[in-house]
Amino acid sequence: MNSLRPSVIALAAALLLTGCAQLPADAPLTLTVLHTNDTHAYAAGIDRRDRACLDDAACTGGYARLAEVIAARKAANDNVLALDAGDVWPGTLFYKAGGPKTITGLTNRIPWDAVTIGNHEFDGGCEEVLDYVRARSVPVLGANLEASSSCPLAEAGVVRPWIIRKIQGVPVGIIGMMNDEVVTISGACEETRFLDRRRALQTAANELRGRGVRHVIALTHLGYPSDMKLAASVTGIDIIVGGHTHDYLGPEPKAAGPYPTVVRAPDGAPVLIVTAWRSTAYLGELTVTFDRDGRAVSWKGAPVKLEASMPGDPGMRAELLPLRDKIEAFKKKTVAVNHHRFPDGIDLCREGDCLSGMLAVDAMLEWGRTFGADIAVLNGGAVRESLPEGTVTHSDLMDIMPFGNRIVVREVGGKAIREALEHGVSDDDVIGPRLLQCAGLHYRISRSAPLGSRISDVYVRLDGVWTPLDDRRSYRVVMNSYMASGGDGFKMFKSAPSASEEDESDLDLFESHLEKLGDIPMPENPRILWN
Repeated sequence: MNSLRPSVIALAAALLLTGCAQLPADAPLTLTVLHTNDTHAYAAGIDRRDRACLDDAACTGGYARLAEVIAARKAANDNVLALDAGDVWPGTLFYKAGGPKTITGLTNRIPWDAVTIGNHEFDGGCEEVLDYVRARSVPVLGANLEASSSCPLAEAGVVRPWIIRKIQGVPVGIIGMMNDEVVTISGACEETRFLDRRRALQTAANELRGRGVRHVIALTHLGYPSDMKLAASVTGIDIIVGGHTHDYLGPEPKAAGPYPTVVRAPDGAPVLIVTAWRSTAYLGELTVTFDRDGRAVSWKGAPVKLEASMPGDPGMRAELLPLRDKIEAFKKKTVAVNHHRFPDGIDLCREGDCLSGMLAVDAMLEWGRTFGADIAVLNGGAVRESLPEGTVTHSDLMDIMPFGNRIVVREVGGKAIREALEHGVSDDDVIGPRLLQCAGLHYRISRSAPLGSRISDVYVRLDGVWTPLDDRRSYRVVMNSYMASGGDGFKMFKSAPSASEEDESDLDLFESHLEKLGDIPMPENPRILWN
């Protein structure tokens, strides 16, 4: 960071935080943890419809506010740690315009103390992850990484299991836990291997405790449900700062749980779990007081919404200007017009029918008919934004489909299709990024049914007639290359024979389809039914 400006100092003074102190190593400690997760290149924040902004002036969050507020908190108090739980990219046109190196450079201006790696950092493969880790200005942590010698991440010291930071003279340990599903849900090489989560975290906690560290934080990109399971199975962890599942914790109706969520470890000690939604909209702030035995005795905090009225780092804003100029060129091409208000976007496409998802699979099936396709499916996590109301531009579609996937046709048995639908609702809370958007097919989900039995009433439209899915026959299914390669755990598609002689860009298909529609009609729905 640059030297603190008057605006930072003024903000720090307004926070009324206490000054510096040095404590004995065994003294009671009050620690404040600031945290972010799943920022996904929302460099200028997010608007009221949860869409990425190009200018943060009227938006929530953004890199400039994160940098400014964290710097102010640290300037005002010497008991502050700032942590990020991964998935810094991809996600928006800032990433498209600047690429991973530019986004990494921008996030290096945010004064985090440590980060872990999310699954999306692996989208470009392990070499790109290695470049990312080398370029980070803060330690990158992953105690569960056990890369084989042929994996680029096996380079000694590039990813550290944990670090120790002195807070007012008291050692605080921070352990990283990377997403161990990156071989199946992202682009990691097969040589990227991981230790068992619980054992890796317990081993690291034991090592830190053995070094006299009485306060330990786990920084994870495993998801809120997994964090709760870890908290209940590992001793020696005081705080878990998590990411991955985009959960909001706090008082609002949409909250997945309280902030912090308190789980008891096997020895009865409280473990405080926090996460801060996504897209830079919130900065989590947790303050914990520990007694002389190192046990948390009181805590308070909340996800702080980074409102448009809050100051931002002017240097960061200046660095974003060249990227905004590039993005403006993407916005000049008008594609279609949308007059519909229908559930849509990164969250709602994981919960049921969504506008962008339905239009995308319709485009895929239209293309796939040339190869005899009957069905199109798309993982809900592939949709990253909502379709805007009014004019739809090329840049809007780039925000919705930022991953550069190809579209292919595979010959898939009916039984495998049913398995894929069940896999799509296999998260603990049923909904999630694997939920399948569909065309030429509809199905019913039962929230209360046990895992593996949540799907029923699966119908395929053949020659214009809705017909029950036949487990014994095969169908031609259009999907993206990510799913076809077994991504997101769709292993049933990986061995399916190819039925298309070529592939096509998901973005190009989507754009061509919407251009033909012009004034976009409401897609046929419902396709996903709920009990």
